Amino acid sequence: MRKIILDTETTGLIPEKNKIIEIAMIELKENNELSGRFFHSYINPKAPIPRIATKIHKISWHTVKNAPTFDDIRKDLEEFIANKEIISFYLPFNMKILNYNLGYELPNATQDLLKLSKEKFSLQPCSLPRLVKKLKIKPIQLFNNPLWQDCQTAYEIYQRAMKGFDRTNSQV
Repeated sequence: MRKIILDTETTGLIPEKNKIIEIAMIELKENNELSGRFFHSYINPKAPIPRIATKIHKISWHTVKNAPTFDDIRKDLEEFIANKEIISFYLPFNMKILNYNLGYELPNATQDLLKLSKEKFSLQPCSLPRLVKKLKIKPIQLFNNPLWQDCQTAYEIYQRAMKGFDRTNSQV
């Protein structure tokens, strides 16, 4: 089964009240190598972006005002994720806000990279920056975008976690 690494940026932390304003996905082949396919879009939330959110992810109304709405990208997004396992570092939040924005629950298999990383690398508390430091991951700059960098970093962490990791002996 093909997989995707998923990450989002949002207007806030409450899925029922907030919107996705950027989404990035990298597709993996069945052997977990990059397929070369990816999906990225800024999304116009049709509402102001709170200043506190902009301070965190640096995405302002100016960045998204001419971007497509979620409904505009829905079909392409659904086609991209169809029949693929979704891997995300902040899986519960990303899936909850994605499902809420879609208006239904995706049937995709999922894998929580945060949980897998805690098990594999014994790091508490576990975060992307701490894993980057512990695993000595060099930032990959395929695109000059922080969300892309997070997806690429998550992919590198996933690759390292899966090397020699027997999923049959773990509840991932």
